[in-house]
Amino acid sequence: MTGRAEAQAFLTRKWNKELEHRLIKELWAFAGNRIAVRYAYEYRDDSDQWYRA
Repeated sequence: MTGRAEAQAFLTRKWNKELEHRLIKELWAFAGNRIAVRYAYEYRDDSDQWYRA
């Protein structure tokens, strides 16, 4: 992408396609000065199919 207009167009298409999106953050473990976190991005499309990334 180059420029603000292309970024806006990309996000508009993305958000029109991805309905009910949510970001899930889950703490898995921690010890000393380290932590492990799981991130999952979920959304459904206009045909009610759910996706997770």
